[in-house]
Amino acid sequence: MGNSFGHGSRDDDLNLLRETHRVLKPRGVLVIDYVDGDWMRENATTSGWEWLGKDHFIPGQDGKPVLALRERELSPDGNCLASREIVLDLAGGRDTVLQDLFYAVQLYGMNEMQYLLSRAGLRVLESECKQITSSAPNDQNQGAAGDLGMMEHRQLVVARKPDTALSGLDLQDEDTYVHPHVSPSRDETKGRLLRATGPIQAGAVVIADAPYALVPTVPPDRNNALLCSNLLCRRRVPQDQGERCPNSCAQDIIWCNAYCKTTDQARHDYECAWLRQYAAEIRQQYGEEDFAMLWIIVRMLAGWHLELELDTTKTTSRQAHLQWSDRFNRGWPAIEAMLGSQEIWPAPTVQRWRGLVDKYLGQDIPFQLPPGVDADYIVTLICKEESNTFGLYNAVTGPRETQPERGLSYGLGCYPRATLANHSCDPNLQHGPDDRGRMVMTATRDIAAGEECFIAYFDMTVHSSLEARQRRTMDLFNFACDCARCLREAGCAAEL
Repeated sequence: MGNSFGHGSRDDDLNLLRETHRVLKPRGVLVIDYVDGDWMRENATTSGWEWLGKDHFIPGQDGKPVLALRERELSPDGNCLASREIVLDLAGGRDTVLQDLFYAVQLYGMNEMQYLLSRAGLRVLESECKQITSSAPNDQNQGAAGDLGMMEHRQLVVARKPDTALSGLDLQDEDTYVHPHVSPSRDETKGRLLRATGPIQAGAVVIADAPYALVPTVPPDRNNALLCSNLLCRRRVPQDQGERCPNSCAQDIIWCNAYCKTTDQARHDYECAWLRQYAAEIRQQYGEEDFAMLWIIVRMLAGWHLELELDTTKTTSRQAHLQWSDRFNRGWPAIEAMLGSQEIWPAPTVQRWRGLVDKYLGQDIPFQLPPGVDADYIVTLICKEESNTFGLYNAVTGPRETQPERGLSYGLGCYPRATLANHSCDPNLQHGPDDRGRMVMTATRDIAAGEECFIAYFDMTVHSSLEARQRRTMDLFNFACDCARCLREAGCAAEL
């Protein structure tokens, strides 16, 4: 605490965190209060001063006017800030130097700190992290507020040592946040939906959902950054960095570092031989969309396979603390609950999917299917996946007034809680991925208790007219939108 972290080299910091990981019990928590590196790089001045009040301990100087003078220099790479601090006693008619200190601190932004902690085997609990801003009192006798040094802008980061007895998917549930005033509900016509059970203020995060499975959707030769294959990480990794699969199973496979690779090994082992055998062929013969569709099915099956190897009684008891688990399903039951059957899709489409399943997920697949899973089950799973997955875009998707153009999707994810939100052409939520691949849904206006929570399934700037929107929902999602906006615009068109 109190900016005591980072006063060695970057290697020192990593070794300190690795030792912290060693001595922590499973699920033990680490809290660090450290300099906000991003802010300091942009705002640190070369010199400054601060009056030290009674809350600062200077031996023998309680209540006396004490002044801290500081000089700073930022390293050329921006990673380290060196400071000299001279503390003066201004009482008694002549200045007395109480302290003359020289120190340096490593600067980490939040993303850099998350990466450092992940290398040490610790997982950041993002919902618990805070930014801390301090301000000096403005005393009329002392002039301006002064300079607080490295205490002015700080980060409070909370991380946990994972319990290796649990699978990655169960640890991943800790990345999911659900607002306490939102719950699943059901309508006789619509089926499942998301409803506010209490007031939700504009700007509040309603859901930040970690994916059950996630795949990249941009070919590696047209993508500067790939998604980390570790389902607990999901960050975008530049192609010239990170760790690669030694089997060269697919160009898309990359991990941030050796830790991400090691902790993801059991899940990747499930898909590795399949990718090596089929990835290039599917891409060449059927294209990126079909490859992504089949690949995310394989990753969903990999998750289920790992779940079946768990001690489920231990998992349930250790995850009872999740504040949303009494309202929303976790794990494979959440996938089973997704809506989507073969009957709602056109017969030629289902038949085409069945052909792909027979060819690439049939008897010759190089991995073990969960008990009772056959080709018909996988086709139904594809129907659910096609109805419930989200594309990952660089811009949020929301109301037409605030919707920026999204561009091309760089990923495809299955989000079991977020998928409960139905479509409206006049949504009260906007959604988009954060830098950890979670699907974050935020209220764009105040939502009253009892209201349904809606998102827009597609880019409202591209498909803006009633005709275009109706065609989009029918072509991609196999339904005609009957939201309030569409009914209102259809009524106006009928009157004309």
